[in-house]
Amino acid sequence: MGLYSQEQTRVPGATLVTVLVAPRPPGPTLPTARLPGAELVHTLLQLYRYLLRCCRQLPTKGMQEHYRHAVRQSFQVHSDEDSPERIQQIIKRAIEDADWIMNKYKKQNRDSE
Repeated sequence: MGLYSQEQTRVPGATLVTVLVAPRPPGPTLPTARLPGAELVHTLLQLYRYLLRCCRQLPTKGMQEHYRHAVRQSFQVHSDEDSPERIQQIIKRAIEDADWIMNKYKKQNRDSE
């Protein structure tokens, strides 16, 4: 398992599934510039739409397709979630991860120019 942490989540047709979560890189976190609308995300459907808009901002078509596929899969896994606390936890983590990915590719583009 190594550096990955574990999260447990419900999946339709199964009782409980353990999911591996990749760690964030060590070091100070930089202030992130979120896409407009992140503060308005309160439901899983709003999160899904927000993340798809983030995908459109990625530099290459291949990256866009990769992350769009990951967003769709995650939405399908969590679409039946009914605990308000768990939904807020999912939203918070997904937005943080999206911000990290967006900043990563923005930084790579700045460095390559």
